[in-house]
Amino acid sequence: MFFAASKFLAWLIYPLSLGLLLLVLAYSAALFKRRKSFHLLFLFAVLILYLFSIEPVAHFLLTPLERRYLLTKPTELKADAIVVLAGDVRKKIYPREEVEVSGNRVIKAIRLFKQKAAPIMVMTGGSGDYFDQGFKEAILMKELAVQMEVPEDKIIIETESRNTRENTVYTKQILDKINAKKVILVTSAFHLPRSVALFKKIGVEVIPAPSDFYVTDDPYNPFSFIPSTGTLGHSSIAVEEYVGLLVYWLRGWL
Repeated sequence: MFFAASKFLAWLIYPLSLGLLLLVLAYSAALFKRRKSFHLLFLFAVLILYLFSIEPVAHFLLTPLERRYLLTKPTELKADAIVVLAGDVRKKIYPREEVEVSGNRVIKAIRLFKQKAAPIMVMTGGSGDYFDQGFKEAILMKELAVQMEVPEDKIIIETESRNTRENTVYTKQILDKINAKKVILVTSAFHLPRSVALFKKIGVEVIPAPSDFYVTDDPYNPFSFIPSTGTLGHSSIAVEEYVGLLVYWLRGWL
């Protein structure tokens, strides 16, 4: 029930969805000749779609998330296991013939393993796709790691979790079985505040290992204020993460 509700809620809070909803309401107001309501709704829709599509706003939203846990010195990256959360492996469907990633989580985890930061990798993630529960991301994560010469017997996968909360719960069961007390947690930088809090809540010592930084120290230029779909996507990621933090806190998981 929570999984289905979270998918629906995520659609409602995206800036694009909200902007389109306001435009529909503005059109309805115009049909009923409510000029004041039309102008207000139309203005809010344009403002939302524009502001969330420019870099300064997206960076304003993402920076507090991404800079919460910055890079740890390589010499301090020692633990019992490397835990990498699902979220950047694409479905292996035609015409994709190889495992493809949209982010850097799996690659970073593989690099850490090869640097001997931990003796074993735990890859956690089933399907976050409500309509395709047969998709098991951890299986593809393992396939990519083996292709990159990580020994298969050094990888444990968990394929039942559908969200970050379930990632944590099911991974804790694995960690208890292999007696791993301290882990290096690999996920996107924006996702670490929620992920770290979840693992700490259930008593796992965590070394955060961020990847996929969207916000850098590059200065703004005139093009930074021109709307783009990519920037709108970054803003949507941030909004969804803030809502996730709030919902998880309200449920007592953080």
